[in-house]
Amino acid sequence: MKKLLIGAAILILLTFAAYFLLSSEEVIIIGTTTVPKTVTTIAGATTTVTGPTTTASITTTTVALRVNEILIYSDRFEPSSMTMSAGEQVKWVNKDGKDHILVLSNPPIEKRILAGSYFLLTFNSKGSVGFSDKDSGIAGTITII
Repeated sequence: MKKLLIGAAILILLTFAAYFLLSSEEVIIIGTTTVPKTVTTIAGATTTVTGPTTTASITTTTVALRVNEILIYSDRFEPSSMTMSAGEQVKWVNKDGKDHILVLSNPPIEKRILAGSYFLLTFNSKGSVGFSDKDSGIAGTITII
């Protein structure tokens, strides 16, 4: 029982480490073998534990995370529509000399993007997302497959 609790504690620590590491532009895939009959899924990688054990292993892999860019100008988004896979990111880059307020339909987000700055968002769910500029009314759509 003590070995099982130690293994569970290691699994929890590894999960928290993965959470903080995944917030960067690298994807860290962590495989653990600590608790029997447990499946751990992080960033699409699945590790199934087949029996009780007191060891844990960490495998770190750097994956080129796809970032789709949408440029913001005073009169248009470029591109104004795109299709991407779930888990990819969109980076709205403000190329205009003034601030823009980006409004997303799903999830409902309103974000001010300063001139020369950007906003980065990861879409994990399939569906359609409308986006627009609050001031100019320009709009676009992202389809996540």
